[in-house]
Amino acid sequence: MGVGNLGAVADAAPGSLGRIYMMRMLIAGALALAAGGQAMAADLPPAAAPPPRAPAAYAPPPVYNWSGFYIGGNLGAA
Repeated sequence: MGVGNLGAVADAAPGSLGRIYMMRMLIAGALALAAGGQAMAADLPPAAAPPPRAPAAYAPPPVYNWSGFYIGGNLGAA
């Protein structure tokens, strides 16, 4: 066992330190790209407003329709 952080480095498997370094560099690069993208987006103008909607078309009511009260039944047999 080592002392402090040196023990973890001394006990690490061969080749794993390179992977840790590469992972840290990958994370740092991703964060740098994300921060840069946000800074560029701040310079863009706001999105244009959508065009106004046309008014709804007026459909006059029908002169007569067949919906209404019904009294009747089917008394026929087959």
